[in-house]
Amino acid sequence: MSLITRVYEPIEKGRFHHPLVLRLLMPVINFVQRIKEEEYVVRKDDDGQVVARCKYSASLRGKGVNGISVRLDPAYPELAGPIVRLMLHKIVSRSPKLRMEIGIPRWTPAVVEAAESLGFEKRVEYLKMGLVL
Repeated sequence: MSLITRVYEPIEKGRFHHPLVLRLLMPVINFVQRIKEEEYVVRKDDDGQVVARCKYSASLRGKGVNGISVRLDPAYPELAGPIVRLMLHKIVSRSPKLRMEIGIPRWTPAVVEAAESLGFEKRVEYLKMGLVL
């Protein structure tokens, strides 16, 4: 019987916060570059557990690419369509003429289906690699 061991780093809450300086500078940088960014969190009513995080970044100067990001708990696939439509609506209302990109992790197939149903096409696929010890 072979035993596979993987190295992992424990989750540290502090590693997922942007530094204070960056949090203070980002609104200024976005203003200068004329970019509108908004982030949203979807929580369950009963216990407040986060089930989705999404955000968009829209160029207000008519250059560049608009971006959408959706991270959805696979246990709630019914939320994929409404969330992707909301992000698409937000971005089109801010910057309607630019190309839009959405990055979707493989572990959220419902988000892939929702994006494809709205006309998004798969262009590239990335792999995240690791080392088995």
